[in-house]
Amino acid sequence: MSAVSDVVVSAVVAGAVSLVVTFGKIAWDGRQKKQDRQLAAREKLDRYREPLLTAADGLGSRVNNIRNDGFLSYLDVPERQRTALLGTLFRFAQLFGWTEILYGTFDRLRFERDTSTKAVADALRDIGRLLAVDRVDRTDPADPTTTRLMIWREEQRAIGELMRVNSDPPRCLSFDSFARQYDERFSPWFATFAAQLDRASTPSSERLAELQRLLAGLVRELDVDLIVLRADEDGELIEPRWARPSMVAKAVRTSPVDRGPA
Repeated sequence: MSAVSDVVVSAVVAGAVSLVVTFGKIAWDGRQKKQDRQLAAREKLDRYREPLLTAADGLGSRVNNIRNDGFLSYLDVPERQRTALLGTLFRFAQLFGWTEILYGTFDRLRFERDTSTKAVADALRDIGRLLAVDRVDRTDPADPTTTRLMIWREEQRAIGELMRVNSDPPRCLSFDSFARQYDERFSPWFATFAAQLDRASTPSSERLAELQRLLAGLVRELDVDLIVLRADEDGELIEPRWARPSMVAKAVRTSPVDRGPA
């Protein structure tokens, strides 16, 4: 009986050890896969950091020009009208395009969860949400259909997909290509937004004021090599001009239940 008991005990111990090893390997493999995914997300962000930074800087500059420098007056100048309009829409499209390239089809949650990419992902999410929310810039506070300068998430995604050129590595369309394709491919997604751009009401838009603030935050997160950011000897941001504290408005307050189809 003692020998049999010893055999049984040995078998139980061996089984337990085998289970521990198996579960330990599963846990190790899980951690390793998670680390690999996080590393892939960080590497992908680093790969596209500069073009995304350029797009954010370009859009921030144009938004500031609209809000503070009378840029939309060019919409009333026949020989400049189309370039002024399409140039503005192109800057939005570039940001959507590089965001689409960065995230791909399935990477959004990975970027939002990894600590090294989360701040950029949060900034991009907030920008997308702001553009889609229907509680900002209403002409009639009681009527959500009167909101202005809104670009729904579906429209943002469609524009981003159209901007993506599947080369190796992927890139965005040039302005020339965007302008030539605009009427046929992009205008259905930009139609409402484009029609609402005017020099009288757009400069006072709360949405654009908040967008400028969020873009300034995105640039600060992206510009780890200080490509566009410059500060004076007291640490005060002086470049880019559009992102200076004096140029950036306070946040627009929108509650989670007011975010509409974001």
